Amino acid sequence: MNQPTPAPDARPEAEPKHARILAAAATALVAEGPQCSMASIARRAGVATGSLYTYFAGKDELVLAVHHQLARDMQAALVPDVPAASARARFDAYLDGYIDFFWSDPDRAILFEMLSNLPIIPPAELVASYAPSSRYIQSVLADLTAGPAAPLPDPATTAAFLGGAIRNALKWHRARGDTLTPAAAGTLRALCWRLVPG
Repeated sequence: MNQPTPAPDARPEAEPKHARILAAAATALVAEGPQCSMASIARRAGVATGSLYTYFAGKDELVLAVHHQLARDMQAALVPDVPAASARARFDAYLDGYIDFFWSDPDRAILFEMLSNLPIIPPAELVASYAPSSRYIQSVLADLTAGPAAPLPDPATTAAFLGGAIRNALKWHRARGDTLTPAAAGTLRALCWRLVPG
């Protein structure tokens, strides 16, 4: 007789320590700002402060690791393993994924903006970290506007503008206490589509 598989332990202790530390650091950065202490991060992670130094040489290295984790999470959410066949379907899927990625976690947009403005993350590293998702949406935009009728002069600028516009719109939507209804998400998508010529 087959025994049912037990449910995974949902307590923080069940999560690997490294992942708990990264999650706690992200939470501390949003709640307390970049000046948050290693002791505060350790307390949030449920570990001794000294344990942090087993994984990270110092706070700067830990913040960089949070940044890289956010970039990996964003890539996983936005860059499909098997893209849809048409550029239109890929663009719609990207917009839906972007909206969901930043709406599903209230702190994610704040963390993204904070990390992208910290001087400890050089601009070249910032660009390199988000390169996979940036290249993907730029290629989708280029495919959407291929041909002589409606070329897009600068897919990189358009992609950056789209991301910032979505994050900012969601931030204000949330600040007003609004619910992101399907209609509201549809309005966001429609506004993004207006940026694409043709």
